[in-house]
Amino acid sequence: MVSTIFTPPLPTHIKRDGIEAEILSRGRRTLSARSMIIEMEGDLDSQQNREVFDLMDELGFVPRLSPELQTIIFDRSA
Repeated sequence: MVSTIFTPPLPTHIKRDGIEAEILSRGRRTLSARSMIIEMEGDLDSQQNREVFDLMDELGFVPRLSPELQTIIFDRSA
């Protein structure tokens, strides 16, 4: 019997709704994506959301803010 191991490529884009900083910080290998779309809950300057912004900055992502939306697109900086 021949065993085949399926190794899919890492994602290039990730979309998650309501993701929290803890989940992001534990998924660093997966975060090799070029961009991520994150739906933020509540005040963008809250402690929980600041943790997400700080972690994304640490990982080299730059936010594209939309004043009318709570959805933030983070692009990998060049």
